[in-house]
Amino acid sequence: MYNINFRAKRFVIAVLAVQIVALSSCRQTGEEAAKEKDSENSYVQIAIDTTMRDARKAIEEHGFKEPAISVIKNSLADLARINGLRDRQDLQGLHGSTKTEAVVLASDGMNDLTLILARFAPDEPTPVHDHGTWAVLHVLEGRDRYIAWKRVDDGTDPDRARLEKTSEQILHTSDSIHWFGPPHDIHSQVAQDGPAWELILAGSNMLALDRHYFDPATGHVATAKSQLRDEG
Repeated sequence: MYNINFRAKRFVIAVLAVQIVALSSCRQTGEEAAKEKDSENSYVQIAIDTTMRDARKAIEEHGFKEPAISVIKNSLADLARINGLRDRQDLQGLHGSTKTEAVVLASDGMNDLTLILARFAPDEPTPVHDHGTWAVLHVLEGRDRYIAWKRVDDGTDPDRARLEKTSEQILHTSDSIHWFGPPHDIHSQVAQDGPAWELILAGSNMLALDRHYFDPATGHVATAKSQLRDEG
């Protein structure tokens, strides 16, 4: 009887030892995972800061002209290679949609350089709209049908506009395009065959500016107040 109880106690002690080791291992694994996540977040932030620094320097030296546009496109392409860029981003609805979303990754101010991450939903075209600023767009992942428009009226009536389509193209992963400031900032887009993720570096915080929505068929123009500015 003594031997049985002794063996039983040894078994219980062994099991407890294994459990303690397992708990210690889990704790270490959790701590390591947290450190790894913090390290990844820091790496992403460094990459974002580098993109903003490169763009800032290029614009200061050249203005929004070809040399600066080329630098920004290359910098966005480098940023797009960073893992974890889309993780844990608190995206907000865009263009009145809950599927098309965007978030500011970095900004020098409402009327200064701003880096945005956007997700466009498949088969949900954006309205024809403007942004009130220049920008460079880089497709992080997916395919996007991008249509550029221009006003062909004199712009004197704030509620009416005549538009013409100037170009239409399919943008693929790693493609980049740019547009100049008003009145050259009117476009529409829709993701193809799945969501399209895009990086946009703009001359102002587009998500904090009022914008216009155009109906090419009727000529109607609607002014939309910034939701972010209203909430702030």
